[in-house]
Amino acid sequence: MKIQELRTKTKEELTKRLEKKRQEYDEIIFDIKTAQETNYSSKGKLQKEIARIMTLLNDNKYEPVKVEKKIEKKSEKTESKPKKETK
Repeated sequence: MKIQELRTKTKEELTKRLEKKRQEYDEIIFDIKTAQETNYSSKGKLQKEIARIMTLLNDNKYEPVKVEKKIEKKSEKTESKPKKETK
């Protein structure tokens, strides 16, 4: 999950997710050691997500962010830019 998506969650949701991801990590490590898991990249992905969650939880100023979607038409974007004159 991306950091922007994690920032929309409350601290309680993040702590639950952290516990879940740590359990998944322990299972992956066990599976790798017993040669049941061959996708070693999943270990690194879980480590990164755990680190992202812990970073947010350790931030003293953490407050969930409300995401507002901005929808702009492509034509508005192109019309707002001034055109360059060529000589």
